[in-house]
Amino acid sequence: MEQIPNGTTPPPEMPPDFASLLRQYERRVTGLCQAMGLAGADIDEAAADVFSQVYESFGSFDHRSAIGTWIYTIAFRTILRYRQKLRRRPTQSLDRELKVLPADSALAHPQELERREQNEIIWHAVARLPPEQALAVQMHYRDGLSMNDLAIIMGRPIGTVKTILLRARHRLSEMLIAKGIEP
Repeated sequence: MEQIPNGTTPPPEMPPDFASLLRQYERRVTGLCQAMGLAGADIDEAAADVFSQVYESFGSFDHRSAIGTWIYTIAFRTILRYRQKLRRRPTQSLDRELKVLPADSALAHPQELERREQNEIIWHAVARLPPEQALAVQMHYRDGLSMNDLAIIMGRPIGTVKTILLRARHRLSEMLIAKGIEP
């Protein structure tokens, strides 16, 4: 039987290629972490915690929903808990986190640069939303999850999920207008 990095043997119900599952969802989970305002090592630590929980609880996956929905559910709850632990730590200014593309970039076309800058500002604004709103926006608009999947992941009725997204859009609109971006 195959050994995993920490030296343990996977349970028999583990998919034969856990590495491919990790590759398939790693960017999505780290994207959720970023949408929640995590940065650097915090993203890596939270994502590692998510995939550790996925690995440890794979035997309890009941196939009532898609595996992606199940992974997002674990990620949603894990990231919320992780954010609660980090509340006492000081946060960096959003302005210091904004990245600027180099002038000699192959993307130095004015329209492309403007679109990318606006995109960065929008997703940084998403990261400043309350955690539940930020995750809902990330999972629905960036990752394309349905309202039904969001309801399952968040453990909320679909009407509540719609309200969370509506409030998030209103709040984002206010933030973007304050930064001079037309929503």
